[in-house]
Amino acid sequence: MPPQSELVLGIDLGTTNSACAIVREGRASVVRRGEDRIVPSVVAALPDGSIVVGNRAKRRRAVDPTQVVYSAKRLIGRRFSSPEVQRMLRTVPYEIREGNNEAVVVELGSRLHSIVEISAYILTYLREMAEEALGQPVSKAVIAVPANFTDSQRSATRIAARLAGLDVIRVINEPTAAALAYGYIEDTDRRIAVYDFGGGTFDVTILQITRNVFEVLATSGEMFLGGDDIDEAILEMMVEAFRRQQGGEIADTPVAMERLRAVAEQVKIQLSEQDRASVHLEEVLPGRSGTLEFSLSDLETRRRVESIIRRTVPVCEDALRTAGLAPHQIDEIVLVGGTTRLPLVREVVQQVFGKPPQTSINPMSVVAVGAAIQGAALMGSL
Repeated sequence: MPPQSELVLGIDLGTTNSACAIVREGRASVVRRGEDRIVPSVVAALPDGSIVVGNRAKRRRAVDPTQVVYSAKRLIGRRFSSPEVQRMLRTVPYEIREGNNEAVVVELGSRLHSIVEISAYILTYLREMAEEALGQPVSKAVIAVPANFTDSQRSATRIAARLAGLDVIRVINEPTAAALAYGYIEDTDRRIAVYDFGGGTFDVTILQITRNVFEVLATSGEMFLGGDDIDEAILEMMVEAFRRQQGGEIADTPVAMERLRAVAEQVKIQLSEQDRASVHLEEVLPGRSGTLEFSLSDLETRRRVESIIRRTVPVCEDALRTAGLAPHQIDEIVLVGGTTRLPLVREVVQQVFGKPPQTSINPMSVVAVGAAIQGAALMGSL
């Protein structure tokens, strides 16, 4: 086991969720706090001005959505005038403003925060979670970022880590981290497709691995496509069910909609593990009577969300075309992101590439595990 000061935290700082992992005694493991291994990438301000992160912050979306910042990864390292930021302005309830030199800032609590600061809150939470679990300080990290992140986005991520008390010894591409988690570094000549379908974004990357060298042959993605879109489709079905059962409207009640949105996410998670999900909610509208009985089968879900999932197909085809490869020339497919747990997603992946994907590592934590492996290798402890 390396000296305590040489432990390196592997971090997946995701758009929707984040995770961290560590390698000790040659074994990688995901850091936990209680039963939680995944931390929502959400930061909220409480009425007293204090800042909370993770699940506690996420729950505030149903109470005070204007004081909850999420999807900050879409904003980091970008100018206020960029198309991505302008689209976010129209889609989130919290206040996004232009700071000095076209920087992006958000209003949270009684002051404005830079996106670097928001990311630093999440990274601080991950560092403290790791220190609590390990019983020792952790100061070094390898952070995974999308393969198409610009130098500005990578630099902003490093600055956020420094604010969080972390020395970043390497910024690694997320697809490379996922491949490392599966041990592909030992392969002398492999082509890997990394299909990353997270909560907020979709990316596919084609990697060539030759004698421990990782080369990105192509990467393609859609920034506003993810599991959140599936949540919204399920949410729409729940709103329709409430309208039928109670004869009332709920879509114009933000607090109720945020509550239902959280339930829709849980329905999606249930349907990744079983054929049917059922919900019984009391007092859907705050302070008013009105229950909701909602049941959804896998087959019904497929009919409503298949078009969303199939939007990933042309993105995969674009990456293959850019790499100059046919599907049969891909040796392995690695899944990243919680949305890939849905059976329909895995079926679509198999249809595109002509072979089943690798599923032995939790897609929610595979990137963090790979980043931890990279960190241990850099420190000479593997």
